[in-house]
Amino acid sequence: MRRAVLIRVIAVALMAWLVAMLGTSSAQEWVEMREKGANFYDIQRSFNQYWEGREVEKGSGWKPYKRWEYWTAPRVYPSGILPEPDQNTKAFQQYLQRHGALMKGAATSSVTTAIPAANWTSLGPNAWTRANTNNAAPGLGRVSAIAFHPTDPNTIFLGTPAGGLWKTTDGGASWSTNTDNLTVLGISAIVIDPTNTNVM
Repeated sequence: MRRAVLIRVIAVALMAWLVAMLGTSSAQEWVEMREKGANFYDIQRSFNQYWEGREVEKGSGWKPYKRWEYWTAPRVYPSGILPEPDQNTKAFQQYLQRHGALMKGAATSSVTTAIPAANWTSLGPNAWTRANTNNAAPGLGRVSAIAFHPTDPNTIFLGTPAGGLWKTTDGGASWSTNTDNLTVLGISAIVIDPTNTNVM
């Protein structure tokens, strides 16, 4: 009697394990397809088949997939082929190779500077009047990060959310940047190596 009960318990446990493993492998199919860069429409079909008739649960991967699907759908080729992750960077590098860097400090050292540095003249505003003491001064950009040279008090680095990295070597009287030719300009932190200040 005990042996029969033990065999049934083992059989039920083995069956539950087998169902769980099969369910996990099918649940993972669309995730694995996405990681391997499969066709968008095949991934979408696999996801929809998996979730057909199922309840959406927190932490199940449904919401991250839907975000990915929403972002990817307008960017996928009509055939369903996904764009390469570095497609924009490659296209920008090809543009620079064909047309030359537009400014000094191009994103790659192999690009020659086709246009010399510009000679900019400020058109203003050079002065302004505040409506009251609570107003911020107009004409200021956002700065998201700042770092100071460890030994030179005149050298300061500023990072901006969408305007790149800026550097002054004269205490802020003039500023220059060498990040205009990067595909992403947002700076959220600046760290300078204290033993080699040429390394950020």
